[in-house]
Amino acid sequence: MKALGGMMRGIASLAFALLAGIQPAAARSFEDFGDDVMLYVRDGQSDRPSIVLYDPKAAEANVKAKRPVVELTLDFASATERWDYRAAVDDRLGELLKGMSARLVVTHTEPKQGRRSYLIVTAEPARVAAVLDRITPPTGIAAATRTLPASELETWRPTPLEFQDAQDEQVRSALAEQGDDGTTPRMVDFFFYGGDLAALRAAAIQMDFETRKAEGNRPGIVLSRRSSVDSKTLNTLNIQFLDWSSRFRVEYDGWETELARK
Repeated sequence: MKALGGMMRGIASLAFALLAGIQPAAARSFEDFGDDVMLYVRDGQSDRPSIVLYDPKAAEANVKAKRPVVELTLDFASATERWDYRAAVDDRLGELLKGMSARLVVTHTEPKQGRRSYLIVTAEPARVAAVLDRITPPTGIAAATRTLPASELETWRPTPLEFQDAQDEQVRSALAEQGDDGTTPRMVDFFFYGGDLAALRAAAIQMDFETRKAEGNRPGIVLSRRSSVDSKTLNTLNIQFLDWSSRFRVEYDGWETELARK
């Protein structure tokens, strides 16, 4: 059984380019709920997670235009788990926002938390918030609207290292559910694409990595080494990989390994 590291194959390079050099102001820990469009950040002072954008469309819409984002959150009680939010909200948003400078860029559902979130980039936050406030879900579901200024979103973006560590932690949790705590050394493959692959290969060999050409049409190489996948080891490797990504202009695209139970 193989596990993909952090579900990052195809996502990591975007994160490195988008998030480079931005320091989070209040982040304490990260939760990735398996959706490829957002990351939740807890600030240590509230049990309510904040939202970090890393979907390309959502990020481009906000980062370049510096527009605020309106968030609509639906909190579900156990008795209303089967409420059809798609028919009640999703299918109505286009009609509700018609004629306004607004674009829905992210939706996310976390069943275990009983929550569904919508992020809308808009030049008219007060008007959009007023429209969303008129949504009246059935008893047992709380609907809340708030406006997130671009400056607030910017402080929530994790550094590349924090993002990478958060992605790794998600996969490590999945391995742990199968009885693999990550401490047992096993062969691990790390995937890199584009850039100066020859220079990367030379640097990797100096650090005892085996190398081979990556499969597929994209120019890339796979670095392999016997290693554990505990958080401390992966953090050290991530620091090195980020350095290589910068120096050699390569895209680190995650890792893959076999399940290793004790």
